[in-house]
Formats: sequence, C-alpha cells, structure tokens
Amino acid sequence: MGVPLAIALRYDGAIVDEARRLKYADDQPRANSALVERAQNGDYDAFEGLVREFRNDVFSLCYYLVRNREDAWDLSQEAFVKAHRSIKRFRGDASFKTWLLRIASNHCKDFFKKRKLRTVPLETDAGQFDPPTTKPDPSENLEAKELGAAIQKAVDTLSE
Repeated sequence: MGVPLAIALRYDGAIVDEARRLKYADDQPRANSALVERAQNGDYDAFEGLVREFRNDVFSLCYYLVRNREDAWDLSQEAFVKAHRSIKRFRGDASFKTWLLRIASNHCKDFFKKRKLRTVPLETDAGQFDPPTTKPDPSENLEAKELGAAIQKAVDTLSE
C-alpha cells in the first residue's frame, strides 16, 4: 500500500488535517490536560484551544443526533458555552473530551424535550367528533375577496 491519504475536513471555514491530527495524537492528552487546567484558572485562550481541538467532535455528535446542520451548529455552540460555565467543576475522572461530549449529548436531549409536540385529544369533552367543514363559509369568502381587492388597490397606488 502507499502513503495514507490525508483527509481534510471542513468545519466553520477551517480545514482540519486528519493525518496531522493522528500523527500528534500521543501528545494530545498531556496538552489537553494542560489546556483544561489553564481554562479552569480562567484562561480564555486555553479554552479557545479546547474549542478548536474538539469542535469537530462536538458538531459531529450534535449533527448525528439532530440531523439538521443549523440546529447542530447552534447546539454545539451552546454546549461549549455550558462547558465554559462549568469547567471549574470538571474533576478529571474521565477525559475532557468524554465530559464535553456528555454535555453536548445531554443538551441535544434537552433540545428534543423542548421541541416535543403537544398533543390534544381528537374528541371533544362530550366524546363527540366534530369533523372540519370542507365548504367555506360564504361570508368568509366575501370578506376574503374584499380584503384582496383592498390590498390590490393599495399596491396599485405604490410607485415602482
């Protein structure tokens, strides 16, 4: 076989070279623990380094769970905000990545709970089913025509 093919991922306008990332994977736990310690002491640049390191992982997890790019983008940003607010409570029992991905997955679960559709019973209080009328009410039809004519008249008076 030949040289391994470098895979370039694009996220937020930045290209991440996966081959380079794998090459330096042995140094990552030490570097990450130093960044976490600095971030716990209030160093914003250190937290920004953690965001750069794990943004693809968090976004990928959010996208996998919600299947919508915009929602995944918003949820991943919100997960980082939650992580920043609670980084002082990070004890190091697990890796920072595991802790961060747990925050992201819980945030996605909360997102689904908020979006849960509220259902209403199909039957009325008396147990009777009232099917919707398919024929429009003549007075509503006349009101709609009058409203449409008034709107058209107002639009005609506008200059181009």
